[in-house]
Amino acid sequence: MKIQIIIGSVRLGRIGPELEKWIKNALEENAVQAESEIIDLKERPLPMDDEPGLPVLGHYDQPHTRA
Repeated sequence: MKIQIIIGSVRLGRIGPELEKWIKNALEENAVQAESEIIDLKERPLPMDDEPGLPVLGHYDQPHTRA
């Protein structure tokens, strides 16, 4: 079995990496025979999501976001 763990948050203060560790530990502790792959969206070029704050606040630091 192959399990892909997707870390979807890319913002400052994200908890995805901690959740990934918890999931991997849970798999090991329960002797689940699975290969796991981490897919971290922070490693992908997502220019609309690289702002430090929440989009709903309307404050954008990056020129490409303002454009």
